[in-house]
Amino acid sequence: METTVHLPPPGDPPDPPPRRKSNVLLAALPAFLVTAFMSIWSLLRFAGVEPASGIVPRSESRAAACAQVYGVTLYNSEYYVRESSPGSGFASSKAPRELSTVISGMVENTCDEPLNSVRIKLSVRDVSGARGSGEVTVGKIGPRQAKPFERAWIGQITGYEIVRLE
Repeated sequence: METTVHLPPPGDPPDPPPRRKSNVLLAALPAFLVTAFMSIWSLLRFAGVEPASGIVPRSESRAAACAQVYGVTLYNSEYYVRESSPGSGFASSKAPRELSTVISGMVENTCDEPLNSVRIKLSVRDVSGARGSGEVTVGKIGPRQAKPFERAWIGQITGYEIVRLE
């Protein structure tokens, strides 16, 4: 009886040794656990965060329930002339012009009934961090309509917050 041995051709590399099966899921488990822990921790921390500036706290007035402020922008103006104070007459046309910041935006009535007026109370901050406040009153707004508003402050305003709608 003859035995025949089959040898691979001379140019072929030898077969690699058998590999151990590795469990990929077991290797990824620590990364998954860390990711899940961090996600849950972040969600719990953000649950108690205050609303961002510009989000208006709701009050009981109808204007606050129906009015929505959007599109608020700040821009500098060199053409602001101080308004006259009560009892001092009108501002002179030769009064000096000052650098000011104008806040403008839109107020929308989201209800199906007209609003007689909407008063927006604002808190502003200037370049040095000093705070100021003011208000803008927008006249009658029809149902599902919007109206623009604008208010100027002397100096450079760097931030604002809508305190209340009335």
